[in-house]
Amino acid sequence: MKPGKTVELTFVDSAGKPVPGVRVDIVKCQASDVLQTLYNPPNPKLPDVKIPRCADENGIWKWTSAPEGDIRVSARVSGFLPREIELEGGAGPRTVTLEASE
Repeated sequence: MKPGKTVELTFVDSAGKPVPGVRVDIVKCQASDVLQTLYNPPNPKLPDVKIPRCADENGIWKWTSAPEGDIRVSARVSGFLPREIELEGGAGPRTVTLEASE
């Protein structure tokens, strides 16, 4: 298996302020066989694969062992519309602006 790539998303609101606690779920991965092996719900009998579940207090979600290829994630947090994001491991940090819900 090749070394993982880093994916880093910073979630902000329309004013550019960080949005903490954004839940990020992997929806699709080009390396779906790898994803199936890696992405498991928390379980004390399985190893921790270090895929973060939520953005930190600064709105940053960083996965340092993403597989190569296209990845699609969903992002959701109270007060904002859910969003799907296309990304790629190793593509560099990216800022994602979330739209407030009505």
